[in-house]
Amino acid sequence: MLKSGSLHKKAQRTKRWIKHWFILRNDTLSWYQSSAVSAQKVLVHTLHIIIFQDPYFPRGMIDLRYAISCDPYQEKDIRLRTNTKTIHLCADSVPSRAEWVKAIRRVIFKAQNMGDSVKVLLPGLRKLLAFDTARADSNTLFHDYRRG
Repeated sequence: MLKSGSLHKKAQRTKRWIKHWFILRNDTLSWYQSSAVSAQKVLVHTLHIIIFQDPYFPRGMIDLRYAISCDPYQEKDIRLRTNTKTIHLCADSVPSRAEWVKAIRRVIFKAQNMGDSVKVLLPGLRKLLAFDTARADSNTLFHDYRRG
């Protein structure tokens, strides 16, 4: 486990802020209803109905291999963008937010750059190549090195 602690998460549908216990482990950020300290099965009796709340199964999780960015936002908020959605989190303090952003960014970088290849993004490269291809004909810009 790399980091754990409480954060508020903005609900997608209702836009309410709900406090959860977050765990950053391997390539995943997971959130739970309660902290790991109280991670015991809770037996709730309500109108003779027995409900098991299992803290071992997360309420949600984000695979950080597909994360695009993790940025500080406003005073204590964190904006975590994936290829499918944006998740809004809120820390209890500015230093806590800085720690979470740093830890999540480290995991994103590691998750996306492990293996045989490294992805390198060069801003403006497409515009530069488009400019060069418009100026030069294809014979001078691209050379087939297999033919010599």
